[in-house]
Amino acid sequence: LPGADGAGGHGFRLRGGKLLSEFGRQNSQHHHFWDFGSAGLVNEAFLGSHGINEVGAQLQWVAPTETYLMVGAELLQGTNEAMFGNAQIGGEDAVIAEAKRAPSLYVGYVKSSFDIGSTTILPGISYIYGSSRLDHREDEENPHAFAGDSSIYAADLTVKHYFDSYSFLTWQSEWMMRNMEGTQYKVDPADINVATSQAEITKKQAGYYTQLVYAYDQNWRVGARYDSIYQNDVTAQDLPEDMKRYSAMLEYHPSEFSRIRLEYN
Repeated sequence: LPGADGAGGHGFRLRGGKLLSEFGRQNSQHHHFWDFGSAGLVNEAFLGSHGINEVGAQLQWVAPTETYLMVGAELLQGTNEAMFGNAQIGGEDAVIAEAKRAPSLYVGYVKSSFDIGSTTILPGISYIYGSSRLDHREDEENPHAFAGDSSIYAADLTVKHYFDSYSFLTWQSEWMMRNMEGTQYKVDPADINVATSQAEITKKQAGYYTQLVYAYDQNWRVGARYDSIYQNDVTAQDLPEDMKRYSAMLEYHPSEFSRIRLEYN
């Protein structure tokens, strides 16, 4: 069943079905839990607006320590449209890139949590690896396709300090570095099943976001975020060395069931 899970002894937990991967920090959160209306710039660029939301299996182990320590691994189908994929590109009689056997996406992470007085600190590291089959043959300006393998290293840190039961200050940051290696195919716009040329390419990109959110009480919150993709080494593409974004938001909660947010990017 989607979302079915079972907990065994000795700190182990097994889940199966459709699930949000716990890769990184933001990916495991549903949209309505985000502090901003949009995902972090690096999250959206690398994983797409929906992130890693896949069918698969997840195994986690919580260590028997005084400080919370969790180790997790996931085996997922591998159908993320932004970076991963395993479907065949091209028709049966004109295969551009062959399919890869699913499941084809592997995730691992270590997460911790501990308190210092009224402050909670949550660090984590993650890694993801899988096959890439990116089909952009219907792109009007530059029809192409990509087949290869991709990986991402990530680290995240959240620090939350409580002033009282309703007032708190949260600092959340997440960093990612990705590496994509494979073949890029230029496609004939007149027949998208025909690749006119191909080239071996690499994409090495890295970026992060860091945000600060202050909750004055249970009704009002204000926040600011800075995003940067500061490394863009992409074969055969001239990308800027640093892509930045600045965000600010003001939020009012009339009740626990509603929210009004003003945001600027």
